[in-house]
Amino acid sequence: MVAIIKMGSSVRKIFLYNEEKIKKENAQLLAACNYPKGLGEISPEIRIKYLQKLTRLNTKAKRNSVHISLNFSQEDQLNKEQLVRLSSEYMKGIGLENQPYLIYRHTDAGHPHIHLVTTNIRLDGKRLFSLKIGVFKSFATCRAIEKQFGLVPAGMRENSIHAVDQDRVFRVEYGKSETKRAIGTVLHYVLNNYRFTSLVELNAVLKSYNILADRGSRNSPTYRARGLLYRVLDEKGKKIGVPIKSSAFDCKATLNAVEARFAENRILRKKYEGAVRAVIDLTVFRYAPKTMEQLSNQLEKQGIVLLKSGSLQGQKVDLTYVDHRNQTVFRGLDLGMPYSVQGILKRLGNQQNASNAVEDNFLTFKEEIAFNPRVDKGQQPLKCYDLSDFSRKNLLREVAEPQEDFSSVPREWNRRIRKKKKKLSSH
Repeated sequence: MVAIIKMGSSVRKIFLYNEEKIKKENAQLLAACNYPKGLGEISPEIRIKYLQKLTRLNTKAKRNSVHISLNFSQEDQLNKEQLVRLSSEYMKGIGLENQPYLIYRHTDAGHPHIHLVTTNIRLDGKRLFSLKIGVFKSFATCRAIEKQFGLVPAGMRENSIHAVDQDRVFRVEYGKSETKRAIGTVLHYVLNNYRFTSLVELNAVLKSYNILADRGSRNSPTYRARGLLYRVLDEKGKKIGVPIKSSAFDCKATLNAVEARFAENRILRKKYEGAVRAVIDLTVFRYAPKTMEQLSNQLEKQGIVLLKSGSLQGQKVDLTYVDHRNQTVFRGLDLGMPYSVQGILKRLGNQQNASNAVEDNFLTFKEEIAFNPRVDKGQQPLKCYDLSDFSRKNLLREVAEPQEDFSSVPREWNRRIRKKKKKLSSH
């Protein structure tokens, strides 16, 4: 069992969160403990007003609400009576057994769990609970409850929800887990580990987890306000469910925060360009694929996902390479003309139009001009390369030639270490 304790300044907010789950039939109220009346006689309005009355007894306390989630393994089969009794033991262990608290069982996640809503203000107005003490007591209480109720220990990582929270990131499946929490887990992992330089490249990574970062259409209020929404994708790559604002996540997932990573990521990914080119070249040379689908299948076996990307401004279709081994993303033209759509098609012996030759099984992401560094900065178009001699005959030589992995470091990234001069004092 894993307990997560959160403290805030609004008991009404966490109360409405759980009550909204009930309205959507994703949760049920199991018990209202330590209330003046029985559960059947208490309406939602009375439940929240009683908690709010307690919080008003101490106006100096900035954090007066306590929201606890108790998470269990899939193997733990607990009925209503057991969950209520378990909750009572837990509240006793952390020192809140005499406080009024509500027990909700949620059913919209991939693992069984319950939520406890209460306040840390007593009837005499004293504040009796702090997060630091609560977490310290919570760990020992969870271990004792595991033994008492025969639960799967949190230390057994293959069966513990604790493993999901910290180390493992899964594809988001709508309806099988809480949407906001599932998206937040993926964003925290992707934003801090992958090196992307545009929203298109970020979406190429997020697509692997069934997530899309969406700015909306150019005329939408979200786009004009430089907002960013995160949405879940279904099996066909279509948007499903309600979008969630980027500002709702704890990690820095807003548009400004995402764009702030582009410049640094452009430098950090430089050393992996040669490796990605080499994998593509060797795949074409060794397996001699005839179609984009065959090339995509071979690259995927080596940890590189090939996606199709487009533009709203009529620009040519390009390819995006997601290297999950080194956690980097490259557009085809960033790697060079031989790795763009036209270049790859020539190397595969396919002379069809690029937009028609790329199979429909590649998801097309719409790239806004605002995220194209070449358009933003008014740079000249990329140099065109002659691909007439780029054939399998001299491909081995191309692969064998060493390439420079690092470019010169920009001035602002080059820290100068100055040595302090020792001052000689004269006596």
